[in-house]
Formats: sequence, C-alpha cells, structure tokens
Amino acid sequence: MNLKMIIFLFAFLAAFNQSVIAEESERVQTLDTIVVSAQKDDDFVFQTGDVDLEETPAFFSLIKRDQFEGKIESLADVIEKEAGVQVNQAGGLGSYSVISLRGSTSEQVMIYLDGIL
Repeated sequence: MNLKMIIFLFAFLAAFNQSVIAEESERVQTLDTIVVSAQKDDDFVFQTGDVDLEETPAFFSLIKRDQFEGKIESLADVIEKEAGVQVNQAGGLGSYSVISLRGSTSEQVMIYLDGIL
C-alpha cells in the first residue's frame, strides 16, 4: 500500500509540474506590421506550358521531344528513364500505371504533359 501511495504522489507531482511549466512558457510577442503590395503586368499572357525554369522552387526534370522522338512507345517509357523514377504497369500497353519518384507514393507525384496535369 505504501508503494502505491508513493507512485501516486510521484505521478501527481509530475503532472502538476508540467502544467506549471506550460503556464510559465506562454508569452505572446507582437510583431511589426508587414505590408505586401503587387503590381499587375497587363502585357503578360500566361500560356499552358509556360514555366520559368529558374524561378521554380522545386526539383523537376524537363524532357524535350527530341530526346525521345521515335524511340519510345508510351509516356511511361519516357518517364522511367529519369533518375529515381519507378513505373509499375498493371497490365499491357495502355493499362493503368503507378509512378513513384525517389521513394514517394503515387499520390505525391504529379506528371504534366505539355503543362497539363
């Protein structure tokens, strides 16, 4: 019985101590106001497939037509030649395919053909 009482007191003090620490660490800081402004360029027309390669904040591969023209039978054949790409086909030509990049799942992968998802 004495051991149960010691364990109960220890657990109670540990839980109480955590709530006191949490109350002490809650401090609110007010930051300065930031103003964001932009200006529209009426002359710029964005078209499907337009990508500024130097401004893209992600890893990507750009595959040009002359790299594969006349050498492949499907889009999967083109994509699986890139490093870190795995293409698993569920059947023959024209069947459903699952694409994985560098260990990611197929839900995390986006493939654009001529700028269209």
